[in-house]
Amino acid sequence: EDPETKVISVHFRQRCLDHDQVSGIQKEVAKALVHKLYEMNVTTKSNAQKNGLIRDKLSNSAEYAFLYKGLSPDVEVLEVKYTETGRIFGFFTQSIFNVVCVRTLHVENH
Repeated sequence: EDPETKVISVHFRQRCLDHDQVSGIQKEVAKALVHKLYEMNVTTKSNAQKNGLIRDKLSNSAEYAFLYKGLSPDVEVLEVKYTETGRIFGFFTQSIFNVVCVRTLHVENH
């Protein structure tokens, strides 16, 4: 089967939630995060990319290098926005979205 037409399955990589921002998450932000994960889990990979659910491809450099630590060199980390500053970072293996990091504050890149 074509992974582009399959519904996304979200998997959490070990330690992807081990961040001080997640441990202090506020109720409304947590609700937005859960809603976005649900939205991802009921759409196909191709639709997620067409409708902007999956936003940006991030390079393995500077401020985003920490996302690539321990990953294969051919992995491409993607960004999913769930609040104005909150982001989910991960990569696809077929139709599986592997979450590598969840942040409540956007990475400073300016």
